[in-house]
Amino acid sequence: MARLRQLEDTVEYLRHPVTSGANGENCAREETGSEKCPYSYTDPKMVLRGHDGKEEFGRLVVEDGCCRYVSNRLWASLSDQIAELHDLLEQPSPCVDDDPDMAHPSNKSHDAFIFGYNSVAQSLVNYHPSTVQLSVLLNAYKQNVAPLLMVLYPQTIQKVIYRSHRVQDEISECLLFALCFLAAVSMSSEECELLLLEKKEVVVDHFRFATEQACPRARIMSSKSVTLLQAIVLYLESLRSVGETEFAWTMTSTAVRLAFGLGLHRDGSNFGLETFEAEMRRRLWWYICILDVQTAEDLGTDPMLHDIFFDTKLPLNINDEDIYEGMKNLPQERVGCTDMTYFLLQCEVSLATVA
Repeated sequence: MARLRQLEDTVEYLRHPVTSGANGENCAREETGSEKCPYSYTDPKMVLRGHDGKEEFGRLVVEDGCCRYVSNRLWASLSDQIAELHDLLEQPSPCVDDDPDMAHPSNKSHDAFIFGYNSVAQSLVNYHPSTVQLSVLLNAYKQNVAPLLMVLYPQTIQKVIYRSHRVQDEISECLLFALCFLAAVSMSSEECELLLLEKKEVVVDHFRFATEQACPRARIMSSKSVTLLQAIVLYLESLRSVGETEFAWTMTSTAVRLAFGLGLHRDGSNFGLETFEAEMRRRLWWYICILDVQTAEDLGTDPMLHDIFFDTKLPLNINDEDIYEGMKNLPQERVGCTDMTYFLLQCEVSLATVA
């Protein structure tokens, strides 16, 4: 009971920090029943920045010669108060593996893709999905992924499939593999065995390896292609889904840098871009912001992006059928739920976090 009261006091303090009053005495902020949420009448596009100039410090977890910074004030404080809550924080892995056979498979076979495998000079045609596989995976992507991650336009997907098979375009090939990777991750084990005639682990590993082979072939570290950045975003979301949170967190910084290199942090209207291109750039930028927040939360760190770094507008609340390549005029935003509704909710949550 004493520990429970201590926990309640800690939570109450975190909700209402003790501040110094005008008379120099410590006083706690009082909340009346009529007090409103600070964002109740605030447009998420106009959220004020900063925390009254007060920096919130986290905690440095040091163990076995390794360390990791946890910036989230709530978990940093509670984990100090209650030993059991420390298990909620991911334990830092040893800096040096005493037994290489006990290391996580991803540490041995996947990290090297950043620098390229020896086989990048070889064709990846054998890793392309068959006609049946592609049909199943595209359907899974449409049902499970597209409503949540609106960074690919349906017609763009068709062009990517055509170019990756007929023209052997390396960037399109990379996006195709990333799409198949995420689609496979989104499927259940039963669906994979029934529709793809393979275990889910086999399908996921197949397209993960193909994606990681295709990335260096497309020159991921120096590319100025929006299509390749879309592939990277799909790949990073797949990593989070398979539990590779640390790798996804690290690689998100690459996506952020590439996005800055492409100028996605500036709204397309500043450069006179066509309506369709400007809108798709907004969607891609904002999902990178969402990914930045998600990966930061996964490891208890602060997001890299803040609202002072960009002026990209939120995407329009429209359906995909409302925009098309070559359109001249901005489509009218719809009232009510659209294809973009859930995506926009994620954007606004992300904006409240980075503001």
